[in-house]
Amino acid sequence: MLRKGLLFFIILLLINSAEASVLLDRIVAIVGKDVITWSELYKAMSFEYEVKIRGLDAKQKEAFLKPLEKGFLEKLIDMRLQIAEAKKMKISVSDSEVKTAIESIRNRYGMDLDQFKKVLKKEGFGYNDYYQRIKDQILIRKFIQEEIDSRIVVSDSEIDEYYKTHKKEFPLDTSYRFAQIKLKKPESPREEQAIADEVKKIMDSLKKGTAFDDVIKEIKDNKYVLFAGDMDYISQRDIRNDFLKVVRNLKEGDVTSPIYAPDGIYILKIVKKQLPVKLEVIKDNIRNLLINNESEKRYKKWAKGLRQKSLIEILL
Repeated sequence: MLRKGLLFFIILLLINSAEASVLLDRIVAIVGKDVITWSELYKAMSFEYEVKIRGLDAKQKEAFLKPLEKGFLEKLIDMRLQIAEAKKMKISVSDSEVKTAIESIRNRYGMDLDQFKKVLKKEGFGYNDYYQRIKDQILIRKFIQEEIDSRIVVSDSEIDEYYKTHKKEFPLDTSYRFAQIKLKKPESPREEQAIADEVKKIMDSLKKGTAFDDVIKEIKDNKYVLFAGDMDYISQRDIRNDFLKVVRNLKEGDVTSPIYAPDGIYILKIVKKQLPVKLEVIKDNIRNLLINNESEKRYKKWAKGLRQKSLIEILL
């Protein structure tokens, strides 16, 4: 009887120990000879969504993370397969690479190592777990760079073809995107007064801080308003001279005074001012864009192939 009581007491001690949490943890996926436990999944999710769950209590965290479990488990399975494959290809990550990456993150938030560790602990992360997760991310990124990106070749003809069909995205001179209000040109003294009153009302509203978009909503059905809304990008060389004289020295977010033109009265907001880019820089940007697009396609195909040749059982 004493032996049974002692055994029961030892079991109780185990259940309250750190080791017991491993025994009581459940497997949510089998990936080849590896397993993923629920606690590993939860840790990985907490790491991924750290910003969104910061400050939440345990119940609130669980409520936020629960709907994301299945989708994130698929992501975690892909990561496990990719890490194993990268190691097979003899790709490695040095301690200095990981420390440099973490140092960069710390510097972004202005923290020394001790402060950073305290913040991690407060958010429920051990430094070693954080270190390993950064190392895994670097390993996958290095694999993609060495085994996928380095094998992609983009020709000059592909760059030229992309540029031809996307010229508006790569201006060789300054271009503008306007939000515009256009009122009709008065045709009588009575109409002149009514339109002048409307212009004053619009400008007063803008000066009080009303957003340009909200003013547009307020006046869109006004009988004197011919157009109110956003316009596409327009190159500086295609902007009419009376507009260019006004907008040339303005910055993004600025609103013009009323522009009295032969065809109506205009009020413009500079939504975006895009400065000119040299053609050589544009071509480099396009090359990188095309490489990234192709890399994403090849990466998805490679990740899918890994899954197809692997034994995966989901138990969540």
